[in-house]
Amino acid sequence: MGAMGTMSAIGTASGPAIGGAVVAVFGWRAVYLLQTPVALAALALCFLYIQNPRHTNEHKEFDLLGASVLAISFAALTFLVSDLADGIDLAIAILAVATVGAFLAFLWIEKRSRSPIIPLGLLRSAHLRLSLVMNAIVSLVMMGILVVGPFFLMDGLDLTTTQMGLAMSVGPIASTLSGIPAGRLTERIGAERAVLVGATAMVVATALMAVLPRMLGLAGFVLAFVMLSPSYQVFLAALNTSVMTQTSEQDRGVTSGILNLSRSFGFILGAGAVSALFWSLADVESNAGDTTVQIGAAMAGTFAICSFLSLGVVSLAVVLRRNQERVPKIENGHS
Repeated sequence: MGAMGTMSAIGTASGPAIGGAVVAVFGWRAVYLLQTPVALAALALCFLYIQNPRHTNEHKEFDLLGASVLAISFAALTFLVSDLADGIDLAIAILAVATVGAFLAFLWIEKRSRSPIIPLGLLRSAHLRLSLVMNAIVSLVMMGILVVGPFFLMDGLDLTTTQMGLAMSVGPIASTLSGIPAGRLTERIGAERAVLVGATAMVVATALMAVLPRMLGLAGFVLAFVMLSPSYQVFLAALNTSVMTQTSEQDRGVTSGILNLSRSFGFILGAGAVSALFWSLADVESNAGDTTVQIGAAMAGTFAICSFLSLGVVSLAVVLRRNQERVPKIENGHS
């Protein structure tokens, strides 16, 4: 889990660093052109190395209707959070209704499907429900720094695109170095305790992200980011381990998929809602003051709220640990 967390964090967090360098040299269109060879390389690796060791003649239907409705729900959610910075209007209301309506329709479809893509019985487990909520909140916070960080560095500290990319690279470096140790820590102290340690560290790191960049500028940002990335690694490795060990072997595939879904949900909210919060606090168009000061204040306010959200994750982690001895493995949606 630690090694997987390392690779996941590198892929997620290195985007701004690599993207900043690519934009500076080749322009923003090159960022999208870069996706094609990367995707082809990933596809080639799938064909070369991914095999199914269990051969079976069992055929299961694919829940195309459920998958389509879920996709509509997430698409509407993406547009909804992306437009929040412009204020609440009719379009926001329509998107909110579409998001909720599509999600309720998805639940109705899954309840009646013979081969649901998300067996709702799995969600009866309080352990899994708590884990999904924590996973989404922490992903929101991490995506928030990846989206807001570059704007703060360029608009608040007047860094160039290349300098911004270098500054953002401290996250991938810290994640790379801390992934395996995070897995070892989880093995040593136990998954539930490590979840609590990682969540608590994220509270401290997000609080520092709210304070240090405004006090120390670039040095403060780098220091807080270096603390935030390992905290996330510990949390991620521990939470994945905790969920997988509580899940029966036959349900681990779909449970892993649900975890990824909750992480994607958090990433969507982080990219849209956190950036909307940041620019609402900055309010650079209506204020005639120093833009860099306003950006710094918005950074502080945004991550003060993120620290409060992380504190909520700590509370959930305490509940998760208390329930550790009482929650048996999840099998076919029954515990």
